[in-house]
Parts: sequence; C-alpha cells; structure tokens
Amino acid sequence: MQLVFCGDFYQLPPVKNRMYNDDGKFCFESELFDQVFPHRITLENVVRQSDSSFIKCVNEAAKGKLSESSVTLLESLKRPLCKDDNDEPIKLYATNEQVDNHNRLRILNKSGQLYEYKAIDRGESHYLKKVLAPPTLWLKDGCPVILVRNISSNLVNGLQGIVLSCKECPVVHFPTVDITTKLEKQTFSVFSPVLKKNVAERTQVPLKLAYALTVHKAQGMTLQRAEIDCHSMFAPGQLGVAIGRVKSPAGLRVINFKREICLPQPPIIEDAMKFCSAPDIDDCSCKFLNIEARWPGSTHDAHIYRASDLCLHLEMHHRQLQDGILLGDSGYPCRPFLLTPYLRPATTNQERYNGAHVKARCVIERAFGW
Repeated sequence: MQLVFCGDFYQLPPVKNRMYNDDGKFCFESELFDQVFPHRITLENVVRQSDSSFIKCVNEAAKGKLSESSVTLLESLKRPLCKDDNDEPIKLYATNEQVDNHNRLRILNKSGQLYEYKAIDRGESHYLKKVLAPPTLWLKDGCPVILVRNISSNLVNGLQGIVLSCKECPVVHFPTVDITTKLEKQTFSVFSPVLKKNVAERTQVPLKLAYALTVHKAQGMTLQRAEIDCHSMFAPGQLGVAIGRVKSPAGLRVINFKREICLPQPPIIEDAMKFCSAPDIDDCSCKFLNIEARWPGSTHDAHIYRASDLCLHLEMHHRQLQDGILLGDSGYPCRPFLLTPYLRPATTNQERYNGAHVKARCVIERAFGW
C-alpha cells in the first residue's frame, strides 16, 4: 500500500501537547523523516485563487516576507465589504477568547428564542479545557455553527452548517454535503498517556457557534467572504493562512493590519524547504518522467564526478567497458569512454548527433538521477 502525505510547512506551526510529551517540533526534524519520505514533490498550481497579485501576497505573508506591493494591497483591504444578507462574511481572529466574545455578542443580539445546552462534565477543569465542545452552547434558529467532531465519513470536524430548529436537540443543515441531521449530545473523552486511562469527559452537542472562528480552526477551509482581524496574531504563517482562505480580494476585509504582525518563518523552515527546489513528475514506481532542476547555488555534477572514485576507476579501466559508454554534457572533458556534445556543431550530422545525445542522456538522468 502506498500513502501520500500532503502538508505546507509555511502554514501554522505544530501545537505542543504536554500530555504526550510533544514539544511541538516539525515532523521533518525526526530522524525517520528522510527514511519515511524519500520522495518529495512541490505542488505549485494554485486552485483557490486566480488573481496573480493576491496569490503573490498570500505566499509572501505565509513566508513572513511582505513586499511593498503586498503591504499596499493588504492596507487597501480595510474597507468594509458590500452588504449581502445571504452571504455574511465570517470573522477570523487569532485567539479563542476573541472568537468566544464575538460569537456570544452575536447570538445574544440575534432575534428569536435562545436555546441553552449545558454540558455534563466529569474530571478536573484543566483537562476539560482540551475538549472542543463548549461547557454551555447557546443557539438560535438560523445561526451558523461548526461541527467539532467526526460523526461519519461526510459529517466531519470543521464542517459548517446552519441551525434549522432547536428543541431537545438542534437540527442542522450542512450545505457543503447537502445533509440535514439532528445532533444529540455525545461524550468527549480526554485520555492520559501517563495514567493510561480517561481522566475527564464532557457530554455535549458537538457544535460551536461560527459567526467567528480562529485562524487555526479555519485552516484548510475555502471561504467566499471573510473579515480578518489581525490584532493579537502571534504565530509565523498565521496571516498567510487567514487571507489565503478567501478566493479573491473582493471577498476579503483585513483590519488592524500592521506590517510587524507578519512574522518571519524560523530558519529551520527555510532549510527544510530547500529540498523542494527541483519540480518533477514521477510515475507510480517513482521513476522520473519529467524533471526541471534549477537549484540555486548547486554544484555541477561534472565537478562531483571528477572528485569521485568512479572517475579514477574509469580512467584506469575504461578499456574493460564492453557493454556501454558514459554520456555527459559539455561540462565534462572528452574521454574515450565519455561522449560529450559538440560545442559548436558545424554540420547537419553534428547537429543530429547533439540531438540524439541530449535525448538519450535526459532519459538516463530522469531514470537514475545522473
């Protein structure tokens, strides 16, 4: 079985989990990373956005290196969005406290009957803070919500919906998957790897209000309209993730933006991303079908070859080569066992030779890496 893992190290950094002695290091810092992931490919085609200047701004914000043009673009987005009663923008904040305050204010100011769902808690409060479901959930008909646990293959954590009715249990419609369902209270458990048992439980409806979300919770979402509040942003990549949720600048408002809140990525990220500088296309057996190697600061392989034991061996034993000959580009010196192209082909035959030489060499290099 072959597994494909996808991720973007320029987005939000890992979150520490002290219960599991997880200090929040990146996966590529593990000694097993190179062994587990020998093949790494950079995907460069942007699907969510089409505006080239906006794509440039998102990428620069993700890296924490905003150009003057991107700063100007972000500053221009502080204007209010056009009012649309059928498509209200989601607010994105940096912290849970900001989100909770905004959601509480919005649900209390919304017309209609307020329904309260109180959780049943067991265990110490510091463990229960890790549970995504809130201790008290306030809902009204028509309010936006987000699912906070996986229910089925379609109803998954992070799915957004609209409350249709609230009685004993809320009935929610999830437009993305076109499913309407009644959501009853479920039990969320907190497991301690040290004690090897559950240390806390909360029984609650698996929903949270979604007038506003944290940038962390919105990671991976695609939004038509959003208002980003940059106040209290604290992590590298946070601004890039926030503005990158929206398809175009027309649906984006950015407030409280200052250039200094766009934090640069740590050097370890820049070092890790260097391995992705050679775009390539592989088949299912990981054989190169196409490769474009433009590595900044790279060393020509002819220099490596001349300093290798292979070069010395071929110089001394090339007459024993019965079944083949080496092909090299113009960076290699001409040798009896090494064919290189004509630097200045003067005849048609020499041009044909150069063409055949390049085609054969490219196939070999794509298959074997040199």
